[in-house]
Amino acid sequence: MSLNIHKAVFDVCVVGSGAAGGVLSSRLAARGLDVIVVEGGPKVDTRTAFATHSMPFDFKNRKMPVMMPGVAGFEDERTRGVGGKTLLWNAVSWRLSHRDFKGNTLEGAGEDWPLDYPDLAPYYDQIEREVGVCGNADHLEDLPDGIFLPPMPMRCSDRIIQRGAARLGIKVIHVRKATLTRSQAGRPACHYCGNCMAGCDVIAKYNSADVHLGPAALNHKLTIMHNSVVCEVTLGSENRVNGVRYLSRETLREGRIQARAVVVSCACVQSVALLLMSKSRYYPSAGQELHSSLHRQHQRLRQGIDRLEGHE
Repeated sequence: MSLNIHKAVFDVCVVGSGAAGGVLSSRLAARGLDVIVVEGGPKVDTRTAFATHSMPFDFKNRKMPVMMPGVAGFEDERTRGVGGKTLLWNAVSWRLSHRDFKGNTLEGAGEDWPLDYPDLAPYYDQIEREVGVCGNADHLEDLPDGIFLPPMPMRCSDRIIQRGAARLGIKVIHVRKATLTRSQAGRPACHYCGNCMAGCDVIAKYNSADVHLGPAALNHKLTIMHNSVVCEVTLGSENRVNGVRYLSRETLREGRIQARAVVVSCACVQSVALLLMSKSRYYPSAGQELHSSLHRQHQRLRQGIDRLEGHE
């Protein structure tokens, strides 16, 4: 299906294609909405592009390259690309607990969330079934159990630490990772062959590009636009979001995407930076207002940490 993305008006524009943007955009497209994902980095062939099987002793400075020789792309795990940080993350997947959501009530730190663990638990269940999370039910109050695949076996070093920690009364548990320990939905189980933070060429480790975005794009309700760095969320005459302005990394030309709603999900730092840059005649000092809000929140967090550390 041919689509002129600069003339179309999408139902939703999602900025960023990582864990949040990838999952959300696939959900919205499955519900029949016309969705465009705008990603600042390139498309990456996860099966051939990464130097997954490199070993430190293969290189003089013992620094393993992320990409295969001759393949341009990621310099480190913070670089942009379709799939976001899920391409190079270590896949550790913990659930937040009641203590995490109610830090102010329980410990005087930060602010309480407007929801609690029981509100999110069903959604944790759903996403863990989709992506595949391995682990063991350890029945820990601050680390809730999930819908787990069998845990990965502990390494020799893990067992040594486990024995030493046991003498101190400390429990050492299996890692909980979004990595398959048995095959699922056409993805094979991990065969423990390389460095998880240098990609995964069999997709045993979850990444949003292969698991969510690729399948969702097949129904023609999802458009993925790569190498396009969003630099502003734009507002229309009625003081409502109407799209984004972006810069092409390849041509250095600006462009506009029209949408009825915009989701900003381009990682913690970049999301805040994008909001700081999104000024308009309605909010000429948007950056200053957001900066003040962030400063206030940081001060509250600092005060909470000081209380916990006994500095008050």
